[in-house]
Amino acid sequence: MRQKRNLFRTSFLPAKRGISSFFYEISEDFTLDQGLDAGTTVWLDTGCDLTLGGDGYLTTIRLEGDIVFKDVGTGGGEGSPGIRLAPKDDNSSAVFVTYGSGRIRGEISGEITPGSIPGNNPPDPSRIVLVLGEGNAIYGSIESNVLLVNNGVVDPYEPVTGTPGRTLTLWCEPKGGSGLWSVTGGASGSGNENTMIIRSNLTGTGDILIGEYGKLIVKRNVSVLGTFEMREHADILIDKDVLFEAHRFIQVCSYSP
Repeated sequence: MRQKRNLFRTSFLPAKRGISSFFYEISEDFTLDQGLDAGTTVWLDTGCDLTLGGDGYLTTIRLEGDIVFKDVGTGGGEGSPGIRLAPKDDNSSAVFVTYGSGRIRGEISGEITPGSIPGNNPPDPSRIVLVLGEGNAIYGSIESNVLLVNNGVVDPYEPVTGTPGRTLTLWCEPKGGSGLWSVTGGASGSGNENTMIIRSNLTGTGDILIGEYGKLIVKRNVSVLGTFEMREHADILIDKDVLFEAHRFIQVCSYSP
């Protein structure tokens, strides 16, 4: 059973300061009501939640820095860390729009899900929308259970550690957008492939790229007006009776007679 301390207050612990970068650990549940500046990294420890609270129907979030799911050993409980998108009021819809050049990175498995501010009931997941800005990205071992509009990049590859064998899962609520859905940075050998699992309907005008030693598992309908590109040693597994279509298909491989 997931055990968490129900604390919604600042718990910033300075871990390291460089010339232009600041690092913070979050070791208790925390509500963020301001964006992240460039050069700022927030470590979200095991068992801790970061709640993004809405101030109305539409909330813009400055995401210039990085939010990182990371095991730093000072967590507030058990279970995966999470980012919770919380509407201002009960039973309300909320759209969260990020902008900037920052990233959400999963060095350990983490979640992006609907949430609620203290005193409010949990929201209907179908009424919570995350719009990822053109310059933003979601990387690494992450499960997304919100209606996600990807105008940036979504990829299980974690670019800082580079460790292969990561899995990113798109759950339940529909996904779309004009951005890139990619699986890159894997390695040869069973269990070393980076993997994206699509368990929600996905549509939009974006592209899908499965890089070398990448794996795509499709369990719900996918339809994009962009390009689907598949590199050498990549795998795609599509469940029976599931639609998978793209405007253009490209397969890149080498051949030695």
